[in-house]
Amino acid sequence: MSQSKLPCFESLESRRMMSASPATISDDLQAIRDDRTALNSHRAALITTLRTDALALRAAILQRSDDVAPLRQQFLDDRAAGLATIQADRSALVATLLADRQTLLEDRVSINSHRHDATALAADLTKFSNDRITFINDRTAGVNTIIASSTSLRATLINDRHSIVTFLTTDTAAMTTCRQQYSDDLANGETELNDDRTQLIADSQKLDDDLHAES
Repeated sequence: MSQSKLPCFESLESRRMMSASPATISDDLQAIRDDRTALNSHRAALITTLRTDALALRAAILQRSDDVAPLRQQFLDDRAAGLATIQADRSALVATLLADRQTLLEDRVSINSHRHDATALAADLTKFSNDRITFINDRTAGVNTIIASSTSLRATLINDRHSIVTFLTTDTAAMTTCRQQYSDDLANGETELNDDRTQLIADSQKLDDDLHAES
């Protein structure tokens, strides 16, 4: 019984295998080759495009680093000027206090010379008291000036640093354009590759269908 069915099975199999013409199969295979070529070509083109976009973005970032140079120079200039002001304040204070000390020293000499002159001694003591107050006032004023200069310098440098940080953390127009270009090219490239993959799947399915089509 099994031997009688074998020729029939072979006949059916032969008809199934020969249902699609060689030309159709060849066209299907060529379509698949073309799909793969397009997919590889588009993938390579996307890689090249994204590399170019990335280099453009890097150049924009480097340009921003160059553009921040004036802000950094402003920081250095402000610090130098502020330190010079503080140094001048200190020098002025020292000079003033030295002069005040010299005056007090002269007052003491005058007091000693007028120990036996009550009227002159009283005048010397009054002058000494006033000069001592002047010394204290000058010292307080000088210290306050130094503190004010230091506070001003600190505030200026904080503002300068803030300007630098803000500049470095904010995209320039060129950077924004480059980032958008990269994003657009990536999206478009992925869409194109997905289309290529879809076409390759469709053509592969067609080949499979043609190979197994019913006669």
